[in-house]
Amino acid sequence: SGRERDALKLLYHLGTIHYFLNDQQKAIQCYEEAKALQKDYSESQKTAILPVMLAKAFTKSKQFDKALDELDQAIVHCKKYEHIHILAMAYEQKSTTYELLGNNEKALEYSKKYALQLKENQQHSERAKISEILGQAEVKEIIDLNDKLEAENQLKNEQITSQKRQTIIYLLLALLIIGVILAVFRTVYFRNKIFKTQNKLLSNKVDNLVNTLKEKANLIADLEAIGAATPELSEKISTLIKDLRQGRDWVSFMNEFKVLNQRFFERLNEKATTSLTKNDLRMATLIKLDCTLKEIAEISSITYDGAVKAKQRLSKKFDLEAAAKLDDFIKSL
Repeated sequence: SGRERDALKLLYHLGTIHYFLNDQQKAIQCYEEAKALQKDYSESQKTAILPVMLAKAFTKSKQFDKALDELDQAIVHCKKYEHIHILAMAYEQKSTTYELLGNNEKALEYSKKYALQLKENQQHSERAKISEILGQAEVKEIIDLNDKLEAENQLKNEQITSQKRQTIIYLLLALLIIGVILAVFRTVYFRNKIFKTQNKLLSNKVDNLVNTLKEKANLIADLEAIGAATPELSEKISTLIKDLRQGRDWVSFMNEFKVLNQRFFERLNEKATTSLTKNDLRMATLIKLDCTLKEIAEISSITYDGAVKAKQRLSKKFDLEAAAKLDDFIKSL
């Protein structure tokens, strides 16, 4: 009924508020009550998003087994009803949960699944756009041609892989003759493998933090709309919004970003003609991550026009004539 749907939506928002305020027990309670209400809407996307959010709350409260169970349910549901975007979120959260459990092998496995699902989602979006322009008949022809090209590329890759395997075998035979060189190569190989694994996990953390900041910005916008519509709740909602904006997500994000881009801020300050503020550094960081102006506005909790003006001010600090040149300049650092 209509009331049940309203109650479900309210419970979902309340659970999300408690999640960001780090009150995981209340968040879990709200999410579980919401799940009980929506049992009749099995094809709904929220049937899949709720287990993912519940798993996040379980993970933060260190109930890892329950978190993995919820994620398994979400993955099965998403595959059945083709909720591809939520499926990517489930893979990402499962990687994070395994990482906290210390199971780096599983964490890397689901990190790869997350990356593949993002690629599939992008292809799905591109095909949908083409369908609107060209129509189903022409799209089918394009898809068939694309499948044919992919099959040819796969065959070529298999041939290249086979040649690489033969080359590796010859190299290994040669390395067996010189034991010292073999030991050196083994050490370098394992160090590189460990570094790539750690770098991949760290990169996923940054992506996860960016998504968290976007979710928080969207939640703040929803709360502001609710506060405007219900004056009697405006004071409480204002307090919640203030607590959300004072969270440590951005600090955590900057710490992770600095690890991946160690000399970025140093180069940025060297190139600037005047001192850079915290807001300038935030704008530069989001541009470096290829965020759009809309995304920058959402993450920073400002208007679109405010984001445009902030970008123009930052351009002037580097003596750039147009804000459009700022993107290329920052990405080159």
